Amino acid sequence: MLTPRIKTALRFCPDLPTPPGIAMQIVDLARDPEVDLSSLVEMLSQDPALAARLMRASNSCLFARRRKSESLRQAIVVIGLNATMTLALSFSLARTLQQDNADTEGIERSWRRVLIASCAARLIGSRLRRRDSEELALAALLQDIGILALRAALPEEYRPLLEEARDHEELVRLERERLGADHAEAGSWLMAHWKLPEKLVNVPVCVHGRSPNADQAEHAVFFAVVEVAGKVADLLLGDDTGELTEELMRTAAKLDDLDRAFLESLLTEISERLPEMAELYDTEIIAPQLLTGIIDQARQAMADRQVMANREAYFYEQRVASHGAASAASAQAAEAVVESPPMELLDERLDLEFRRATTLGHPLSLAFVRLDERDELVSRHGPNDVEAVLQVLRRRLARLTGQAQLVFSSAPDEFVVLLPGVSRSRAHDQLERLRAATAGEDFYDADEEPFRVTLSIGLACHMDESQLYGRAIELLGAADQAIRGPDGEGGNTLTMAC
Repeated sequence: MLTPRIKTALRFCPDLPTPPGIAMQIVDLARDPEVDLSSLVEMLSQDPALAARLMRASNSCLFARRRKSESLRQAIVVIGLNATMTLALSFSLARTLQQDNADTEGIERSWRRVLIASCAARLIGSRLRRRDSEELALAALLQDIGILALRAALPEEYRPLLEEARDHEELVRLERERLGADHAEAGSWLMAHWKLPEKLVNVPVCVHGRSPNADQAEHAVFFAVVEVAGKVADLLLGDDTGELTEELMRTAAKLDDLDRAFLESLLTEISERLPEMAELYDTEIIAPQLLTGIIDQARQAMADRQVMANREAYFYEQRVASHGAASAASAQAAEAVVESPPMELLDERLDLEFRRATTLGHPLSLAFVRLDERDELVSRHGPNDVEAVLQVLRRRLARLTGQAQLVFSSAPDEFVVLLPGVSRSRAHDQLERLRAATAGEDFYDADEEPFRVTLSIGLACHMDESQLYGRAIELLGAADQAIRGPDGEGGNTLTMAC
């Protein structure tokens, strides 16, 4: 939260960054579903420099079309209203920066960061077939606008931070240590001051390490795309390519479709777009040779981590085979008895999958699945009939995971299930279907009398929806606590770890 002192400084600052009136008029027009194209053309014509840049943009590779735009009207049709709004704001911000003689290296670095992020957000949105790619580009462009606000409101305190910080992450840390707030909070305040849409106002705080609250949850994917775009920019502008690549992959794990191949292809396309963006904004974003070298290093870092993860998985599978668990996988398909791997291998397999998830940026879900009231079922129907139910459950869990080696018997009535690469929401849906189907099914005892059983399930996930655990044992403990907590005591429940 912004401190009262910073709020006061922002409120009474005479030099707060303000987009030119024409840019804000475009924002207002964009809210009108019946906007008139002729009115927009007339408005833009009042700013010849802005109109010229929009013409250049419409004929660039960023908005490549078969037909060249010969007029401002054609340019707006080619670009689209949303892209026109994005470009108008970005060009006006660029003009503000270029006219400010007090620019610092930190401001220039932050400007390069949001330009790269805006390009990345637009490409990610397009590749995911979203209809709001231009809004994503605008959000990425504005995510660090609070830097300009803090520099204007607290010039004597903030400029030394800009000079000292070597990268974006360090700048955020210094802001929080010395100011008690960061530029994300200032950015949201400024965008609210500009009366921008609420979703855009929430972008800065939601992409700088804060999880969306209940009111913002519907836009969680939107915020995640912008956050990934920012990590792409950090990678291309930073020094530690290996660590920044790993951070990008961890953040990308919040979105199901952003795997290694997606990220490698994305980096290649960004490298093709950035030179023309640099021309449009009359600034050098990153030297082409340096960009090529960084992307090559990032690809190698991704490949190295994949090789390491695959090697660890191979050696683990060899150990499972030596314990006789390999036969369980083939038995699964034949509806025969499915044996779980020895419990002493759980820690090893969990540690392996945890490190793979953390390294590759993929989600890892873990569930405790318990048969409710086992002792009572045994007393009523006998141990053999209950064991038959457990065998059915074990077989279904093996099908759910795709391999029996990921289902461990942690107690006579309980299983630990590992779901590598399965997101929190997907794991919840799969396990909820299992719980509901089991509760509605008739089982039969030795006397052919029907009886029913229920399951209690505790679920936790690592590397998904901002849920990160420091150690594998913490993930295991979270799922265990979920199944044994107050919500799980009644039976026939699926409880998510907080």
